[in-house]
Amino acid sequence: MHFGWTAPPGAAEIDSPFSARLTKAGERFSSTTVATGGSISVAAGPHRVSSDNLWIHLTESIQRTTVEAPPLPFPFLGGYIGYLGYEMKGACNGPNNHRSSLPDAIFLLADRFLVIDHQENALWLAGCAAHEDLGDIEQWIAEYSRWISELRDDPTEPVLRGDGRQMRFRVLIPKQEYLRRIAKAQAYIAAGESYEICLTNKLYLRTEIPALTYYQNLRALNPAPYAAYLSLGDVEIACSSPECFLRIAENGSVESRPIKGTLPRGQSEAEDLLLRSRLAADEKYRAENLMITDLVRHDIGRVCGIGTVRVPQLMKVETYATVHQLVSTLTGKLSSEASPIDCIRAAFPAGSMTGAPKLRTLELLDGLEDEARGIYSGNIGYIGFNRTADLNVVIRSAVFNKQDVSIGVGGAITFQSEAEQEWAEIMLKAKALLSAFSAAPRAPDFE
Repeated sequence: MHFGWTAPPGAAEIDSPFSARLTKAGERFSSTTVATGGSISVAAGPHRVSSDNLWIHLTESIQRTTVEAPPLPFPFLGGYIGYLGYEMKGACNGPNNHRSSLPDAIFLLADRFLVIDHQENALWLAGCAAHEDLGDIEQWIAEYSRWISELRDDPTEPVLRGDGRQMRFRVLIPKQEYLRRIAKAQAYIAAGESYEICLTNKLYLRTEIPALTYYQNLRALNPAPYAAYLSLGDVEIACSSPECFLRIAENGSVESRPIKGTLPRGQSEAEDLLLRSRLAADEKYRAENLMITDLVRHDIGRVCGIGTVRVPQLMKVETYATVHQLVSTLTGKLSSEASPIDCIRAAFPAGSMTGAPKLRTLELLDGLEDEARGIYSGNIGYIGFNRTADLNVVIRSAVFNKQDVSIGVGGAITFQSEAEQEWAEIMLKAKALLSAFSAAPRAPDFE
């Protein structure tokens, strides 16, 4: 499911026909849950309550809720929408040497929302409430229907807005130091401490471009199946992620689609086909993908029934607007004792953003990286009242904090990695994100 505002050109590349928009500007959500440093606060109107564990809070809230609904063509029937930051690993028995300046998680309890069916060109207004409050939902639907009927159609093709200038940015770990960190990671691998270490970096810049305008540019330039836009006060997230962390259906079926292996699109059809073939056969990328596939298999196997975990697709090349990716698909079925929250917690953080083995590699990464990753490397999506969930991996994303923007980039380091190629790969991943600021067809200056 997409949490976006509009369908981009090339929407046929997107594997879900639905988008969700939660509320029009200024309307209050039922509650907002914020997790910071191991404790949470829940704001519900003027009231606030506190707890110590986000996972327990979400589990208990969903367990208290039973949804009765007519047959609908979309899986989200109300629930929590928001993000899990990478530092939530501290609540999953992982190390946490860095503290993010942003909350580790924010979830909005969405009981009224709009769903856009792009394939059928239809708009759904949906709400959930206790039986005695259904009149409030009906009134909300009537008011929104009037509001929607007064809207004018937007242009069919979104207009890229930007001044064409290249963006100036600062790299958290400069190139030569990043190359040294790669060498250090490879020394850990040679010593048997890890098999694969997903090292990351950050780009910082300032902009006057509104985050929503940037997101619309990004969706036009780089459409992706798990694109998302979240506006959370001073913090806004514009994401063009192609990666599914977890998709959990009401019947308990689980799917994860880790990505490991990236090459650029070609300048001609012949070059494009050559690059696809090269990615499919590349020994290093296949080793990266296989290790992470095995890690995810282990993670979801902790909460799925014995014998239900399968790998129906191993190392398939998928093509997006700017890159080719090597993608595997894993499926399973939750055991009778496990909940969707149990599954999310067991698999968090995404193995494609850590490396393997996970816990030891997380410890190594806390020493190799200079600061918290924050929202980058976490997840955006929903956890539904009907025991469903759909969460992406926060990659190909820009996090806006007023005019300050951070862009996370990274890549998997193995013993076979060549440092210069790893640097080129993270700059390739940043290319579309930086281009969306200027809406310029030319590439930014990466050096």
